[in-house]
Amino acid sequence: MRKYRFLETYTLLTYLSELFPLVAALFFLKKIKSDIEVSLASTINLPLELNSVLCNYYRDRNDSMGYHADNEKELGVNPIIVSVNFGESRRFLLKHRSDKNLKSEILLSHGSVLIMAGEMQHHWLHAIPKSTQILKPRINLTFRNIKN
Repeated sequence: MRKYRFLETYTLLTYLSELFPLVAALFFLKKIKSDIEVSLASTINLPLELNSVLCNYYRDRNDSMGYHADNEKELGVNPIIVSVNFGESRRFLLKHRSDKNLKSEILLSHGSVLIMAGEMQHHWLHAIPKSTQILKPRINLTFRNIKN
């Protein structure tokens, strides 16, 4: 799997041939970011300014992400993570940190949005497992707020 991180501030590229795809990608990412912020503020009364996006590219069934929590210090105490999915559907697994019998599974399909908030990162781990089925590529954009 390949990971790319785009931040609100970025450096202009030297070659124009590289600049145009970057500008198009940044416009696309800013539009999605803005739509998420407006939606969160209006539907669930959750005002939020997202300033970072991590792009995960899953090439096929062999690309995966092991169990983890998004609990990095720079995300704050109870981070809000917004995951937007494009392409092939993939399984999203959840398991409780202390009660190993508590598990859940969500199918993340094309266009789906998953929001993780509150104390979730304290109590739950999540993963995207490898698959036995033939899968087409998938892109996952994970928006978050990085604290200074």
